[in-house]
Amino acid sequence: MLIAISGTPGTGKTSVAKIFVKKIGGKLITTDYLARKYKIKSTPDKNRKTKIIDTKKLSAAARKESKNTMKATVFEGHLSHFAPADVLIVLRASPAELERRLKKKGWDKKKINENIEAEAMGIISGEAGGIEIDTTGKKPEQTAGLMIKILNSRALKKRYSKKINWTGAYVKYLTR
Repeated sequence: MLIAISGTPGTGKTSVAKIFVKKIGGKLITTDYLARKYKIKSTPDKNRKTKIIDTKKLSAAARKESKNTMKATVFEGHLSHFAPADVLIVLRASPAELERRLKKKGWDKKKINENIEAEAMGIISGEAGGIEIDTTGKKPEQTAGLMIKILNSRALKKRYSKKINWTGAYVKYLTR
Protein backbone atom coordinates (compact mmCIF):
# COMPACT_ATOMS: atom_id res chain seq x y z
CA MET A 1 0.00 0.00 0.00
CA LEU A 2 1.24 3.48 -0.89
CA ILE A 3 0.13 6.35 1.33
CA ALA A 4 1.06 9.86 0.14
CA ILE A 5 1.32 12.73 2.60
CA SER A 6 1.38 16.02 0.74
CA GLY A 7 0.79 19.67 1.48
CA THR A 8 2.26 23.13 1.18
CA PRO A 9 5.69 23.51 2.82
CA GLY A 10 5.25 24.20 6.54
CA THR A 11 2.06 22.19 7.04
CA GLY A 12 3.85 19.51 9.07
CA LYS A 13 4.40 16.73 6.54
CA THR A 14 7.86 15.63 7.67
CA SER A 15 7.19 15.68 11.41
CA VAL A 16 3.81 13.96 11.05
CA ALA A 17 5.09 11.35 8.58
CA LYS A 18 7.92 10.25 10.88
CA ILE A 19 5.50 9.68 13.76
CA PHE A 20 2.84 8.09 11.53
CA VAL A 21 5.32 5.59 10.05
CA LYS A 22 6.47 4.52 13.52
CA LYS A 23 2.87 4.05 14.66
CA ILE A 24 1.90 1.89 11.68
CA GLY A 25 5.24 0.09 11.28
CA GLY A 26 5.60 1.37 7.73
CA LYS A 27 8.42 2.49 5.49
CA LEU A 28 9.05 6.21 4.90
CA ILE A 29 10.23 7.51 1.53
CA THR A 30 10.87 11.12 0.51
CA THR A 31 11.51 13.03 -2.68
CA ASP A 32 15.23 13.33 -1.85
CA TYR A 33 15.48 9.57 -1.16
CA LEU A 34 13.76 8.67 -4.45
CA ALA A 35 15.78 11.22 -6.46
CA ARG A 36 19.05 9.76 -5.13
CA LYS A 37 18.11 6.08 -5.41
CA TYR A 38 16.53 6.31 -8.86
CA LYS A 39 18.90 9.03 -10.14
CA ILE A 40 16.12 11.50 -10.93
CA LYS A 41 17.70 14.79 -11.92
CA SER A 42 16.37 18.15 -10.83
CA THR A 43 16.81 21.52 -12.50
CA PRO A 44 17.50 24.61 -10.37
CA ASP A 45 15.00 27.46 -10.62
CA LYS A 46 17.12 30.37 -9.39
CA ASN A 47 14.30 32.93 -9.55
CA ARG A 48 12.10 30.94 -7.18
CA LYS A 49 14.99 29.47 -5.17
CA THR A 50 13.83 25.90 -5.70
CA LYS A 51 14.44 22.84 -7.87
CA ILE A 52 12.20 21.41 -10.58
CA ILE A 53 11.94 17.60 -10.69
CA ASP A 54 10.18 15.29 -13.15
CA THR A 55 7.03 14.31 -11.25
CA LYS A 56 6.31 11.38 -13.60
CA LYS A 57 9.68 9.79 -12.82
CA LEU A 58 9.22 10.58 -9.13
CA SER A 59 5.76 8.95 -9.14
CA ALA A 60 7.04 5.84 -10.93
CA ALA A 61 9.86 5.53 -8.40
CA ALA A 62 7.42 5.85 -5.47
CA ARG A 63 5.17 3.14 -6.90
CA LYS A 64 8.17 0.85 -7.54
CA GLU A 65 9.43 1.44 -4.00
CA SER A 66 6.03 0.57 -2.50
CA LYS A 67 5.90 -2.71 -4.44
CA ASN A 68 9.29 -3.77 -3.03
CA THR A 69 8.00 -4.14 0.54
CA MET A 70 5.27 -5.85 2.51
CA LYS A 71 4.94 -2.80 4.76
CA ALA A 72 2.79 0.22 4.05
CA THR A 73 4.96 2.75 2.24
CA VAL A 74 4.49 6.41 3.18
CA PHE A 75 5.66 8.92 0.58
CA GLU A 76 6.10 12.30 2.26
CA GLY A 77 6.67 15.48 0.31
CA HIS A 78 4.89 18.39 -1.30
CA LEU A 79 5.01 16.57 -4.65
CA SER A 80 3.87 13.18 -3.33
CA HIS A 81 0.30 13.84 -4.46
CA PHE A 82 1.44 13.19 -8.05
CA ALA A 83 2.16 9.55 -7.17
CA PRO A 84 -0.55 6.94 -7.80
CA ALA A 85 -1.20 6.43 -4.10
CA ASP A 86 -3.79 4.14 -2.55
CA VAL A 87 -4.47 6.87 0.01
CA LEU A 88 -3.67 10.57 -0.26
CA ILE A 89 -3.57 12.83 2.78
CA VAL A 90 -3.10 16.57 2.24
CA LEU A 91 -2.01 18.49 5.31
CA ARG A 92 -3.23 22.09 5.47
CA ALA A 93 -2.55 25.05 7.78
CA SER A 94 -4.08 28.51 8.10
CA PRO A 95 -2.21 31.39 6.44
CA ALA A 96 -1.19 32.93 9.79
CA GLU A 97 0.04 29.57 11.13
CA LEU A 98 1.92 28.86 7.92
CA GLU A 99 3.63 32.25 8.10
CA ARG A 100 4.69 31.57 11.70
CA ARG A 101 6.09 28.14 10.82
CA LEU A 102 7.97 29.30 7.71
CA LYS A 103 9.46 32.29 9.54
CA LYS A 104 10.65 29.89 12.23
CA LYS A 105 12.38 27.88 9.46
CA GLY A 106 14.15 31.07 8.34
CA TRP A 107 12.41 31.42 4.98
CA ASP A 108 12.50 34.80 3.22
CA LYS A 109 9.36 36.94 2.91
CA LYS A 110 8.91 36.35 -0.84
CA LYS A 111 9.01 32.55 -0.46
CA ILE A 112 6.71 32.69 2.58
CA ASN A 113 4.16 34.79 0.66
CA GLU A 114 4.31 32.44 -2.35
CA ASN A 115 3.54 29.44 -0.16
CA ILE A 116 0.82 31.19 1.84
CA GLU A 117 -0.88 32.16 -1.40
CA ALA A 118 -0.62 28.58 -2.71
CA GLU A 119 -2.13 27.27 0.53
CA ALA A 120 -4.92 29.87 0.53
CA MET A 121 -5.79 28.95 -3.06
CA GLY A 122 -5.70 25.24 -2.23
CA ILE A 123 -3.27 24.47 -5.06
CA ILE A 124 -2.22 21.02 -3.83
CA SER A 125 -5.70 19.91 -2.81
CA GLY A 126 -7.00 21.22 -6.15
CA GLU A 127 -4.43 19.13 -8.01
CA ALA A 128 -4.92 16.09 -5.86
CA GLY A 129 -8.12 15.73 -3.89
CA GLY A 130 -7.86 13.18 -1.09
CA ILE A 131 -8.24 13.50 2.65
CA GLU A 132 -7.53 16.99 4.05
CA ILE A 133 -6.41 17.63 7.62
CA ASP A 134 -6.03 21.07 9.18
CA THR A 135 -2.82 20.99 11.24
CA THR A 136 -3.30 24.52 12.62
CA GLY A 137 -2.70 24.39 16.37
CA LYS A 138 -2.11 20.62 16.34
CA LYS A 139 1.02 18.83 17.44
CA PRO A 140 2.44 16.30 14.96
CA GLU A 141 1.49 13.45 17.33
CA GLN A 142 -2.15 14.59 17.27
CA THR A 143 -2.22 14.74 13.48
CA ALA A 144 -0.57 11.31 13.11
CA GLY A 145 -3.10 9.82 15.54
CA LEU A 146 -5.95 11.46 13.65
CA MET A 147 -4.63 10.02 10.38
CA ILE A 148 -4.78 6.50 11.82
CA LYS A 149 -8.35 7.07 13.03
CA ILE A 150 -9.38 8.41 9.62
CA LEU A 151 -7.84 5.46 7.77
CA ASN A 152 -9.79 3.07 9.99
CA SER A 153 -13.18 4.75 9.61
CA ARG A 154 -15.32 5.23 6.50
CA ALA A 155 -17.29 7.98 8.21
CA LEU A 156 -14.11 9.91 9.07
CA LYS A 157 -12.71 9.40 5.55
CA LYS A 158 -15.89 10.94 4.16
CA ARG A 159 -15.81 13.80 6.69
CA TYR A 160 -12.15 14.65 6.00
CA SER A 161 -12.57 14.40 2.22
CA LYS A 162 -14.25 17.81 2.25
CA LYS A 163 -12.17 20.73 1.03
CA ILE A 164 -10.73 23.18 3.54
CA ASN A 165 -11.43 26.76 2.49
CA TRP A 166 -8.98 29.41 3.68
CA THR A 167 -10.61 32.34 1.84
CA GLY A 168 -11.81 34.13 4.98
CA ALA A 169 -8.58 33.42 6.87
CA TYR A 170 -6.54 34.65 3.90
CA VAL A 171 -8.48 37.92 3.68
CA LYS A 172 -8.02 38.40 7.44
CA TYR A 173 -4.30 37.61 7.05
CA LEU A 174 -3.90 40.16 4.23
CA THR A 175 -5.77 42.93 6.06
CA ARG A 176 -4.17 42.64 9.48
